[in-house]
Amino acid sequence: MSRTPESYLLDIIRDSFLQAKALPDEGTSDQVRHHNRSRNWVDCLAKRFKSEFTDNDIRVFSKHDDCNRMEFGLNELLYDVVVCRLGYTHAAVHNKEIPYVKEAIWQVESEFANNTREIVIDFSKLIMGSASHKLFIAAASKNCDKILRALIPVANDCSGRIFIAFIPHPKNWKDHADSDLLLLKFTDGDWVNL
Repeated sequence: MSRTPESYLLDIIRDSFLQAKALPDEGTSDQVRHHNRSRNWVDCLAKRFKSEFTDNDIRVFSKHDDCNRMEFGLNELLYDVVVCRLGYTHAAVHNKEIPYVKEAIWQVESEFANNTREIVIDFSKLIMGSASHKLFIAAASKNCDKILRALIPVANDCSGRIFIAFIPHPKNWKDHADSDLLLLKFTDGDWVNL
């Protein structure tokens, strides 16, 4: 991969949003439909990261994608989406190769609550990981500036290159276009529009 995150990340977010938004709504209540849209969003985001990272030693993990289950015995690794490079070691007893995460490339968390506490708690998960790139996705609202300010001390304690995207809340998808997406990078202690 020779492209920088600044050159491909907005494409990933935009494509994922449009794909998720185009899927049929399922559910008998607004709450169920919004939950399903959130799930579709994460699924589309993981698929789009897969299309960007195609090397044989790269894996993308997410909750509802079972393509890593045979090799790892699980679908997700701690975050909504994880992009990682694999290494292999030999089993202590049997002559089998065992995969392990050699390098965390992307850790992605998505939180659509408009509650600052929930946003800070989910964003804090990114601090616990070692990925070189971290993306947090939140619901766009009139409070984006306040949320960004609240996240500055948290982002200061986070390693790696940190990005935040604001997309419309799933309940508002039918009313918004992809032009309503906002992507920022944390640089020199503040958020900068990309």
